[in-house]
Amino acid sequence: MGISKYDVEVRDRAITESKNPASFLDAVFCIHYYNYETKHWGPLPKLPDITPEEVFGEFDQAEYQTCLEKSKALLLSTAYVGESAHKYPGAMPYEAALERMRKENPGFSPVAYERTAYRAMVAMR
Repeated sequence: MGISKYDVEVRDRAITESKNPASFLDAVFCIHYYNYETKHWGPLPKLPDITPEEVFGEFDQAEYQTCLEKSKALLLSTAYVGESAHKYPGAMPYEAALERMRKENPGFSPVAYERTAYRAMVAMR
């Protein structure tokens, strides 16, 4: 079985979104979200990761690394959002969890925060 047309379309949308972000941080988040989360759903084979060179051409490697670390931290440090969404015992209210996520991880667009909250809900179900 070959790579699905759907997977190609999803990857193309992620590249397009990465090229038209609210900020460089959001572009890096979009690339990382696709590579880390989106592309892993569904059957094999999978397309290659999106690379920053593919999106930006030339870019500041140090700035990219900083934004990548912030993106990873956002996605990996927000289990409490999923716990709140599913009303785990002892979890804070959901709105408070969202506010905490934004406060602890500033600078992202609403779309990045929404995707992170969704991922946390899926992970903690």
